[in-house]
Amino acid sequence: MKKFFKWFGIIAGTLVVLVVLMLLIVPKFVNVQKFKPTIEKTVQEATGRSFVLGGDLKLSLFPWAGITLKDVSMGNPEGFGEKNFVTFSEFEVRMKLLPLLSKDIQVKHVVLKGLRLVLERKKDGSTNWEFPKSEEGAKAPAIHPPGTQEPKTAETSAALPIKALSVGEISVTDGTVIYIDRQADVRKELSDVNIRLSDISLDTPIQMSLSGKLDQKPLSLSGTVGPLGKNPGEGTMALDLTAKAFDTLELHLSGKVTDPASAPAYQMHIAVSPFSPKKLIKQLSPDTVLSFSDPSVLEKLGFEGDVAGDAKQVALSNGKLVLDGTTTTLQAKVKDFSKPDIAWKVHTDRIDIDRYLPPSQPAEKSAPSAGEVGQTGKPAGKSVETDYAPLRSLVVDGSLAIDELKAGGGTYRDISMKVTGAGGKFRIDPLSMKLYDGSLTVKSSVDVTGKKPKSAVDINMDGVQIEPLLKDFIDKDFITGTTLAQISLSMTGDAPEQIKQSLNGTGTLQFKDGKIKKMNLLGMIQNLQAAFGSGTAVTTQETEFSEFQSRFTITDGVVDTTGTTLSSPVLKVDVKGKADLVKETLDFRVNPAYINPKNQKQSGLSISGNQVPVLVTGTFSDPKFRPDLESAAKKVVTDKLKDKLGEVLGGSKSGQSNSKNGGESDQSSTVEESVKGLLKSLPFGK
Repeated sequence: MKKFFKWFGIIAGTLVVLVVLMLLIVPKFVNVQKFKPTIEKTVQEATGRSFVLGGDLKLSLFPWAGITLKDVSMGNPEGFGEKNFVTFSEFEVRMKLLPLLSKDIQVKHVVLKGLRLVLERKKDGSTNWEFPKSEEGAKAPAIHPPGTQEPKTAETSAALPIKALSVGEISVTDGTVIYIDRQADVRKELSDVNIRLSDISLDTPIQMSLSGKLDQKPLSLSGTVGPLGKNPGEGTMALDLTAKAFDTLELHLSGKVTDPASAPAYQMHIAVSPFSPKKLIKQLSPDTVLSFSDPSVLEKLGFEGDVAGDAKQVALSNGKLVLDGTTTTLQAKVKDFSKPDIAWKVHTDRIDIDRYLPPSQPAEKSAPSAGEVGQTGKPAGKSVETDYAPLRSLVVDGSLAIDELKAGGGTYRDISMKVTGAGGKFRIDPLSMKLYDGSLTVKSSVDVTGKKPKSAVDINMDGVQIEPLLKDFIDKDFITGTTLAQISLSMTGDAPEQIKQSLNGTGTLQFKDGKIKKMNLLGMIQNLQAAFGSGTAVTTQETEFSEFQSRFTITDGVVDTTGTTLSSPVLKVDVKGKADLVKETLDFRVNPAYINPKNQKQSGLSISGNQVPVLVTGTFSDPKFRPDLESAAKKVVTDKLKDKLGEVLGGSKSGQSNSKNGGESDQSSTVEESVKGLLKSLPFGK
């Protein structure tokens, strides 16, 4: 028995030595170079592209089985600017053969050196990274009878056919990736690419690192992935990665991915360390000129939040965005990507929009372009019709809150907005804010179910100072006072001209304790008196009032008012007329209703009870104000004639005539002379 084991050991040892010797000697005597043409031809037939093994093939079998390729290149299809799709100077793989018998993969290293990969898109849209499909892959999938399941293949039913995996290192060194888009005229180059994966196994996290330079600007990615588990692609895989770019931007990503091969789902925490967007823009585009009203903006931007999702939905929670001195918290959720269902909630503490705008420049007048619609009403040419179909499938439910917003030189506080919509119908209900010592509430709706959008808006304003509001929003300065407003409007279309032509609605505006600038109704009356030889002319161009109220209707872009009144301690007037929003023209008549006798002495007016109309004409940009002299003159002449007639008629009644016939003649003469004297006393009668 002892001899048996002795001889068995000798024989086994001899066989092992022979196998080892064979593994060492065979590669020395086997000419692997003769397989190069076969390999090249096989790859060319499979890809339809040239394939060249420029260097020698090297084969080793012990202690590590391996193969080495050198100077390998694969060409591009015809018509592409670059000759080769991919080239590399050396590829080497080393692994053990005997452990493969027990499904244990042990790889020493996989090394790729001198990679040069060119990704190119031609002007016609075709790309060089698309390969022709094989005939097998082009076959239509088999059709199975209803109620039956597709047979499981080995690929789908069996687990990964290995028991263990151990790879010392996978590396790519001195690589270059070039992207060329001839459609967009873009060329990007990622150079000095180095990739290293180490300690690769199924049971422990994989260490990874990547570095390179994008257009000579540094990029890097490092961290851990895994463990992959016994069945890679199934179960939960952890991630912990840090990316850096241009020595400015740093992003950290940590979390897990579940079932990435079958039903991928993820839960991640994303953190972008505060960085300077201004510096990053300058690094990416040195020629870009940044111009802001406040040069200190865009110096700090940071973000962090939790992202979770799967193939059907994605959600952001605990989001926090910091921009300079502004902090915004946000959460959002998107589901059913084919018919997006979007919900969000955003809160901002304070932001000054004006700081981020370009410095204000003097307004330059420019000639209207050809076909532009002006006050002449000429057509602006055929407009492009907007496709609202994507909005009809959109579902939204969002809210926005801003503690303090500065924009247009104004400050708005406690802003709150709620937006909902589905099926092409959307509502803002409400948008509310505090502004200019008052409050504003807006409710609006938009309906895009038809070819042209239909909109409606309700505006309620209470206690707002109108002067700064108009100056900030439309750069107009013509009225002051505290404002109350209730306005309801409807319109159709999405172009300014369409909206103005279809604008309809009603409204009430009330201004208290203010004044109208560039128009002095009292002064016009006094100037009119001076024109008739009494009173003193004034030149002050404003009208003070205790209340200015306007009720109006809008029909197809024409504003019509018959219920506009202005009251002051001295004067009360009513206004009637129209404003054409399409042609931007004015046509109003301002009628003084009465002059309070108690305040005549203080005002210096002495035409108590007389109406002195004022006509407002011209355009929105150049309004004209003038008294209606013709109407006023007729009124004054009529009143004075009545006075003269009264005197004459009164004289006859007192018995101052000597005879009936003689009295009538004297009376007629007196009236005639009185009229002549009155007409001569008028400026246009001399």
